[in-house]
Amino acid sequence: MNEDTETLIDLLLLTGKMLLENGAETFRVENAVLSMHQALSGNGKVHIVALGTFLEIDVYCGKHHTAIQRIRRRGVNLEKFSRVNDIARSVSSGKTDAAGALSMLHELDAAKTSNKLIQVFAAAALVAGMFVFMVGGGVLEASIAFIACLFVQTGWVFMKRSSSLVFVANILSGFLTAVVALSGAYILNCSAERIILGALLPLFPGVAMIIAMRDTINGDLASGVVRGVEASLTAIGLGLGVSLGYIGSSYFFRYSSGLPASTVIELPYALYATLVSFGSGLTLNARLKSALGGAAIGGVVYAVFLCCGGTTSGFFFATLTLTLLSETAARILKTPSTLFLIIGIYPLVPGAGIYKTAVLMLQNNVTEALAVGNATAAELLFMVAGIAIISVLFKMKAIHKS
Repeated sequence: MNEDTETLIDLLLLTGKMLLENGAETFRVENAVLSMHQALSGNGKVHIVALGTFLEIDVYCGKHHTAIQRIRRRGVNLEKFSRVNDIARSVSSGKTDAAGALSMLHELDAAKTSNKLIQVFAAAALVAGMFVFMVGGGVLEASIAFIACLFVQTGWVFMKRSSSLVFVANILSGFLTAVVALSGAYILNCSAERIILGALLPLFPGVAMIIAMRDTINGDLASGVVRGVEASLTAIGLGLGVSLGYIGSSYFFRYSSGLPASTVIELPYALYATLVSFGSGLTLNARLKSALGGAAIGGVVYAVFLCCGGTTSGFFFATLTLTLLSETAARILKTPSTLFLIIGIYPLVPGAGIYKTAVLMLQNNVTEALAVGNATAAELLFMVAGIAIISVLFKMKAIHKS
């Protein structure tokens, strides 16, 4: 293998690895690698297999050269996602060569997140407080959720650094949230369930589920299943931790009942949704312009949802609007639509429903668990339809232009 081929393979492998680690869908990874390879080696061929757990690339230039990369770290860092995408675009357009792009990627991969932890914690706590308002909570519940989220986020960072057992970290996070929420609810006589939903929102697997849906829609079934299972395990871990917190705290506190049968539906709640989206963008290390754009989209989308009466079909029209605005903004700003989709969909993500289903199953409340699970499944199906319709239309338009 000559030096140019080795550099090319290293570049393609590192690009795919960093995209998968920071929240990219399988089809986006494949498109980035294919376009870079075509720009750098027009005569050769490349085959790529990208899953949530590994990446395989085979480059043919006279003979086959295959490289495999294990993906051990998975999350969402929208800043790194966006910067890797910018480098890939630069290579595809011929502005950057392979060696220069590889050097930039190594530097980006080794760099620590530019945002300070205190900013991420504050943004996550903002999300928690605003979400409590969205589910009908008051100032006391939002304040406790804010404090609980700070505790959980601090513990989450420590647990991720000291251990690779993410499932255990989810259990401990759920347990800590339940203890703080139940203590606050007991002292101030308010709803513990609202506090828990708000404090755990930054950890809910809604984003992972949306990425799994996007992979499935684009025909990447194996990747969709892998990410769907990962999202389910996250929900189960959080649910198990909260259940243990309830069991342990029941010896000391009598906590109030949880959410009402239906969320309060009022148009001003769109403002809370805007702040939830903005805080989520900062929590996921998005650039300021992406966070602001995603927040604006999130507010509009939630307003559409409310105008539809907050019904299950409202998820379809809201997601339809979200995908349309995300794809449009992506083309105007030359940024992946996934950034706006992830930030804007936060107020709607079904992570809370998945989590509640897991909690009810762990409490052996099968009937209610099935009811919540069926409602969540219906919401997911309507969201899948909304995303699929707009995504396919934009893809057909791109094919027609080419």
